[in-house]
Amino acid sequence: MARCRASRSSWTAATVRTASASIRRASCAAWRLRTLQGDELVSDDEVYLNEIAELVGKRSYEMVTLSPGEHVFPFACDLPFELPATFTGSYGNVSYLVKVVIQADRNEPVHREPCITTNVFMVESRLPLEGMASHLNSYRIDYKHPIKTSALTTGSNSIKVSLFMPRRAYDIGDNIFVNLNLINSSRKVVRSMSIALVMEVEYRVRGRVNTERLIVTTTRTSMWCDNRRTDSGATWG
Repeated sequence: MARCRASRSSWTAATVRTASASIRRASCAAWRLRTLQGDELVSDDEVYLNEIAELVGKRSYEMVTLSPGEHVFPFACDLPFELPATFTGSYGNVSYLVKVVIQADRNEPVHREPCITTNVFMVESRLPLEGMASHLNSYRIDYKHPIKTSALTTGSNSIKVSLFMPRRAYDIGDNIFVNLNLINSSRKVVRSMSIALVMEVEYRVRGRVNTERLIVTTTRTSMWCDNRRTDSGATWG
């Protein structure tokens, strides 16, 4: 639930005709696509949430006279659970803002224009892990990289890497533990190894798709591995 308050300060009395507050969630995506005819701008904007609360003036004849000083109008809005988190990327963003509009009586010459105030706020979304049983199982990836050798070389010549994670899904604030096993069956010497946590973002605009990959964090380990097995791990939190 988002809880906010709208306030108005004035040195003189004023008659308010309407006062409304709205919480808005909007997303936009844009990038340039090279075609045979030249560069094409691919863009789109969508509004997924636009909750409006009438603080004053719920009826057309209702007006409120505000005395000099500060006046506070509290209001609250239930945010849907499935809302995405605030995000800013190279090709798009998801943003949330609260907007307050106060319109004084038009008969007052000094208050004819509405008073508009906006403020951006952040939303952090959490995964419903209790309903994602399949994503709580352990996760393993095996990769084998062959090494080019001469025709006179015999035996196995490859580097095999196995990556293990205790589960697939993580919530905000969780520690992510990764264990990596390396089996070097080649004549090559592995001197270092790095593991990176990468966030992949997919933008979709009118049938067009653009993918962005961002390195969130990385760790590098110095080692000496020749014809043997090495275990290494990394933890992010």
